[in-house]
Amino acid sequence: DFINNKSGGQGGAIYNGGEMVLDRINFTNNTSQTEGGAIFINRTSESFPSSAKITNSLFDSNTALQFGGAICNSGDLYISNSTLYNNSQTAGIFRWRGQSTGR
Repeated sequence: DFINNKSGGQGGAIYNGGEMVLDRINFTNNTSQTEGGAIFINRTSESFPSSAKITNSLFDSNTALQFGGAICNSGDLYISNSTLYNNSQTAGIFRWRGQSTGR
């Protein structure tokens, strides 16, 4: 679980610049001074997009001062069976570029 983490930059708990798979993770009360209160997914280049698959997870009370209270995505994001609750700034998930899908 990722609880009460803080970042002066992007991604309060996680900055992802590669491939990431998360299942049954609790992200609570994480803070970023810029984008992605809990997670920032960064596309490192057009030929190597970063990706994240997130399932069965909770995003609660995360804060970003600019974009994406829970997640700021500029890579490829798939999210399912997850709950976003009480995250602040712009939206729970902010898609900068790349693609976001879920169910």
